[in-house]
This record gives sequence, structure tokens and C-alpha cells, in this order.
Amino acid sequence: MLLLETAPPDVGSAPRARVLGVDRSEAFVATARAASYDSANCQQLPRELAQRFLQPSVGDRADIVPELQALVTFQQHDLTRGVPGGRYALIICKNVLLHLGEVVQEDLVESLRGSLTDDGVLLVARSEIPLLLSLGAKSHEIAPGVIAFLAH
Repeated sequence: MLLLETAPPDVGSAPRARVLGVDRSEAFVATARAASYDSANCQQLPRELAQRFLQPSVGDRADIVPELQALVTFQQHDLTRGVPGGRYALIICKNVLLHLGEVVQEDLVESLRGSLTDDGVLLVARSEIPLLLSLGAKSHEIAPGVIAFLAH
């Protein structure tokens, strides 16, 4: 939503950016691909975004508009086997590292950071920040209380 919301107004096409959502559970990936949510789950979304990017659906559901769906791909993938191929400007990996053993954590952090573009940013859950700091990851506070990790 933010990619489309922040696209320059004079650009007639969608942003060049794409979103890849990854989960090791095929069931969760299937739910995400459906792009349909219980309306109650959408209450936290700012009204302007909800009006632009959600459309009423069957029952008490809201569907993501096709314009936004076109930017997002979902893939079943186990991150303990590495990051899906490619270079990423932004990786958000939240509450994954905490569930892994120490060696796997270190390997995944290295893989995540290695998959970033030269100016890419890695965001993790607040509880995972100490782990990345202990591994020597370079951090930068991008907003009060928001710590980003850089590729180098």
C-alpha cells in the first residue's frame, strides 16, 4: 500500500518495486495469496488506505484491490535453507530468528545481509535487534526506536 501511496503522482504506471512475501507454511502462503481479510482485521488500517486499497467482498470480508495484488508475490520457502535468490532493497524479517538455533540464526543473518543491495536495509523485530548487534551487524536508527541494519 505504501509503495503505491508514495509513487510520484505524475507517474502513470505502478512503481517499479515489487514485494515478495515468504513463509514456510503453504497454508499461510495460500491465505496470503487469496488477498481477502476479515473486515475486523482491517480496522487498524488508516481510513484513507482502506478506502483506496480494500474493496468489500462476500460476507464480512475485504479484498485487496487488483492494482496492489499485482505488486505482490507469495512464495513457500524455508529461510533456514537461505533467502530466495535476488537482491533486495528492503528485507523485513520479523520474529523468525528467535525460533532458530544459534548456528542457523548466524547463517540466516549472513544470508539476509548478503541478499541486500549495496544500500539495502534489513528490519527485524525489536527482540531480534540484540542478536544482530552481537553478530556485528552495522545498525542505523532510521526513526525514534526503529533500528535498521545495513548490508555493509
